[in-house]
Amino acid sequence: MLDHALEEPRRRDFLVYPIVFLIRHYIELRLKELIQGLNYCQQQTRDFPTGHNIVNLWNDFKIKYQSVGESIADDRFKAMDNLINELGNTDPISMSFRYPVDKDGNRIQKLEKVNLTELRETFIRVSYMFDGISMQIAHHVDITEGLLGEMYANYY
Repeated sequence: MLDHALEEPRRRDFLVYPIVFLIRHYIELRLKELIQGLNYCQQQTRDFPTGHNIVNLWNDFKIKYQSVGESIADDRFKAMDNLINELGNTDPISMSFRYPVDKDGNRIQKLEKVNLTELRETFIRVSYMFDGISMQIAHHVDITEGLLGEMYANYY
């Protein structure tokens, strides 16, 4: 959809809200996936957060990620902080890009300008970052499962 909007300038205004909604939703779902993996490593549960506030999800993720020995000190995490905070301030509970007005009839879609080329590049970088983190967490899950398997094997 993003590539189509870039190829067809007359459709950009029509497509910008669905594009930003889908990117925001992608980030929310990826954070929930990553937190679920970290919850398994820490508590051996498959629990994941149910809220939609991506700032809270991001902060929860960072705490849990650090608790398994990973660092959030590099520039990629600082850039993600900025992106998450911007999306969170613009759309705190995943409604602003989905509906034109809130339940009281107040206008909630307030984007004035979006650089779709920059948004596309940022989304690609975010996707790669999440893919890499997901692989790291999968490795931690494998280690956790191995340790648990050894521990339980010693009890039987």
